[in-house]
Amino acid sequence: MVLLIVGGIFAFSGTRREVFPIFTMKLVSVVTPYHGVSPAELEQLVTIPIENAVAEVSDVKEIRSTTSEGLSVVIIEFEEYIDNITVAAQDVESAINRIATLPDNAEETVVQEFDLNFPIIDVAVAGTAPERERREIAKTLKRQLERIDGVSSVTATGLREREIWVEIDPNRLYGLNVSLDLVLARLRQRLVNVPAGSLQTERGEALLRTSGTTSEASRVESVAVRMDDGGQYIRVADLGRVSDTFEEAVTLAHANGQQAINLRVIKQETGDTIEIVNDVRAMVADMTKSVPEGINFVLLNDSSVDIRNRLRTMYQSGIWGLALVLLVLNMFLNPRVAAMTAFGLPLAISGGLIMLYLSGGSLNILSMFAFILVLGILVDDAIIIAENAYRYMQRGLEPEEAAVTGTRQVTIPVVAGVSTTIAAFTPLLLTAGVMGQFLKIVPIVAVSCLLASLLEALVVLPSHIADFCRPAADAKEARRNPLWFRKTRRWYSWVLGNAVRYRYLTFALTIAMAIAAGAIASQMRFVFFDDSDALEFTIEIKGPPSNSLEDTERLVRQVESVILAFPPDEVESTVGTIGYSSDPRGRRVDGLYVAQIRTKIPDSAIRTRSGNDIFRELRTKIQNTVVGAESIELSKIVGGPPVGDAIYVQILGEDIDVLREISAEIQGYLRGVNGVYDITDSFTAGKDEVQVQVDEARASVFGLSVDSIGQTIRTATDGNIVATVQEEDENIDVRVRYLPEYRRTADDIATMRIPTPTGDLVPFGNVATLVTSAGLGQIDRSDRERVIAVIADVDTDIVTSVEANTMIENQFADLSTRYPGYHLAFGGEASDTTESLTSLFQAFIVAVLVMYSILGAIFKSFTQPLVVLFAIPLSLIGVVIGFFIIGKPLTFMALFGVIALGGIVVNDSLLLVHFINEMRARGINRIQAVALSAKRRFRPIMLTSLSTIAGVLPLTLVSDQQSAWLSPMAYAIVWGLSCSTFLILLLVPALYLINDDIQRGLKSLLGGKQQHEEEDKLEASTAPALFTKTS
Repeated sequence: MVLLIVGGIFAFSGTRREVFPIFTMKLVSVVTPYHGVSPAELEQLVTIPIENAVAEVSDVKEIRSTTSEGLSVVIIEFEEYIDNITVAAQDVESAINRIATLPDNAEETVVQEFDLNFPIIDVAVAGTAPERERREIAKTLKRQLERIDGVSSVTATGLREREIWVEIDPNRLYGLNVSLDLVLARLRQRLVNVPAGSLQTERGEALLRTSGTTSEASRVESVAVRMDDGGQYIRVADLGRVSDTFEEAVTLAHANGQQAINLRVIKQETGDTIEIVNDVRAMVADMTKSVPEGINFVLLNDSSVDIRNRLRTMYQSGIWGLALVLLVLNMFLNPRVAAMTAFGLPLAISGGLIMLYLSGGSLNILSMFAFILVLGILVDDAIIIAENAYRYMQRGLEPEEAAVTGTRQVTIPVVAGVSTTIAAFTPLLLTAGVMGQFLKIVPIVAVSCLLASLLEALVVLPSHIADFCRPAADAKEARRNPLWFRKTRRWYSWVLGNAVRYRYLTFALTIAMAIAAGAIASQMRFVFFDDSDALEFTIEIKGPPSNSLEDTERLVRQVESVILAFPPDEVESTVGTIGYSSDPRGRRVDGLYVAQIRTKIPDSAIRTRSGNDIFRELRTKIQNTVVGAESIELSKIVGGPPVGDAIYVQILGEDIDVLREISAEIQGYLRGVNGVYDITDSFTAGKDEVQVQVDEARASVFGLSVDSIGQTIRTATDGNIVATVQEEDENIDVRVRYLPEYRRTADDIATMRIPTPTGDLVPFGNVATLVTSAGLGQIDRSDRERVIAVIADVDTDIVTSVEANTMIENQFADLSTRYPGYHLAFGGEASDTTESLTSLFQAFIVAVLVMYSILGAIFKSFTQPLVVLFAIPLSLIGVVIGFFIIGKPLTFMALFGVIALGGIVVNDSLLLVHFINEMRARGINRIQAVALSAKRRFRPIMLTSLSTIAGVLPLTLVSDQQSAWLSPMAYAIVWGLSCSTFLILLLVPALYLINDDIQRGLKSLLGGKQQHEEEDKLEASTAPALFTKTS
């Protein structure tokens, strides 16, 4: 026992802490950069071949892809049942390696698992200092952060890599009769390190190397290209300019409205968030002392604060729950017996902590919630044993004999009760999707604690009762219960007598209550999660596709000015990324016209308004103030697992124009649906595309091909990396291209000259022409079909995600008929809801079947388990009524709680039926058995129910949003158990007798009618007295 508690203490101190559990999503990403290539061309060259290759890999569930300018991203989702996503990623990589048609000029394809890692803190390097200084500080800080124990990676946004630019003036190039290919060749020959073997020196063997690399712009300028007719060298400096600069920015970062370099710290799976953040803060504080003036650090999105606050909330809830459980125990039991019962709690919780530690879990909101959830349940088995032993002590038995007799009598129902509770929790592991991965820690903790509590109740508790509990000196006083208890049980006996006498009416009234509850439930709203007080918002901004990064940054500054105008008690921080946006599910949009702002608001204890009110005002002000954006979407981030968009309708087909037409039709319909807002779609028009059409016949005369012409144009406009120079810890690319003024317009391309294999320069117009057409900014695909997704959000006070998606499905049921070859697929929150609810229903069925099997084995009856299991629908009546009274919508977590509730409520009815059967086996008639069992089981049933309610009651009062999304599960247990306990005490005895009536009726058909008539007369004459005596 001591070892178990000590082990629990060590497990608690050694378990890492985080807000939410980290788990592996069954996703693999395949990223292929191909700079400067249009989406349509990249789709054909890279995306489709990769999709076709990975489709042959086993256990692939879905393939999604996004192709934007210069970047192909393919996301492969695997079936949940696969054990090792690393092996799946290797299979994907092998399939891609077998593709023979991928272009040679594309950068290396990167295949990696997609981990749902939660960033723990952002460190922004901001200030007025020049970019070069801020960059050096950021790089130094990034290296130091990566060395912190427990840090997995540090991602940088807005950090540009250093480059040497060789920018050529084409007029000088043509005037000196030098081809661009020759410049590239000379620089490649010069900027190399050539190993030349080794030499023997006086100090021993030395390596010999010919070094031509340099990061000095002046030395690159001096590289000779060729000699002119006068015998003078034409050098790079003669053809243009060389500058030591940075790569062209494709992303920018903002922190609280300032341009910054943002460093996002991501921890390893085994890292402790609080310890890592403490190290980060200490490192930043130490570095602040030595940074030059004009540079400052801004710490944002510190999740350790959330962890401390959430765990503190859970600890407080646990303490209050424990106090209420102890209070309930002392109300019904002798103080010593109550203390012995409560002593099992630390043992059971220690068992759960040890299992959590051994399984690699963490102390987070969910695991702490699981401990609090079972707090009252853990004493149920101990209550039954202790109460029964206490009852025998009240009857005059010595503590040791009372402990043995009392334990032996209830061992079977105790084991069965714990087994049915475990049977209710275990199938929750079957919950599918991200929700299942996210919530699986709850049944793991619950089952571990229950097993430990069962061991303690059967082995440790009886010995404690025998050793430490003493009967009262006065036997009469020992048998006396508190006055309030005697009055309550007397009232219960009177009500029960009527319920049993008019049992068919009792049953009918209960069915009527169930029908009424069903009618109420049909009118109640269902939402996946209640987002009424979200703590974070994301704002997705899209400008015109022709926007430069600077244009998009100006849009971001407009939005930031609106956000930062809110008071500090309503807006805590903002983090902006310009050049891309992403979500936790792996969807990412890249482009200079795209931006994302993540806004965090303070806890509800600090602000006076709800998150919903702030969100609505922010949305209205942004829509009325910001100009120049094509779309701005605001969405709430609710504490909990990542959830898809409220409305995410995919339109699949081949022709983009048809997809756009259908999208416009759906968007038009949604604009007429009250409560739907931020309606948009995923289509991006893109920039105008200037296509080079090569006259292959004429080009061949000069020895040119489509590839050679394309490579020359690519080098002139986008540039060509001729060398990579190593300097300290940096790899510096040397990029060659034309000066900016000669690569901006189509006319600049038309006046180019193309070098031939013989060194001559051919005017572009002699071999090719330019054609301008509208391009695509991004091409999305799903399961190897092109797709445009209609995306919108909903105001759950008006319409839920499920309702809105159902309306769309009904409205466009004939779409495939009107548009052959095109169809809809519903994703986002609606898909999550369907998947999770389906698996939850399956888990419920499995739980009920397992509980029925356990009960059938105990009672050796086919019908009596149904009497016991009737407690489950009784609890559902309470859940519906409870949520209706408090005015909250039903959520996924409420239904999750209903399944767990099933195992809890069955215990009470199981205990009652077991005692009735036991008394009847001793020859007591059925009415007397019901009356005596009800009397003797009233206290333990009330005790187990009230202790469970007391344990979870504090969770219903949780106010912070990161934890409040769990409270519906606690609400379901409190309301369901409250209602079912009352109904179980009345209806189960009535149902037992109704079942027995049916059995007797069947037997009477076989000749036992006279015997039953005599029993009925005896019961009729003794029943009123029996139920009066039970008081």
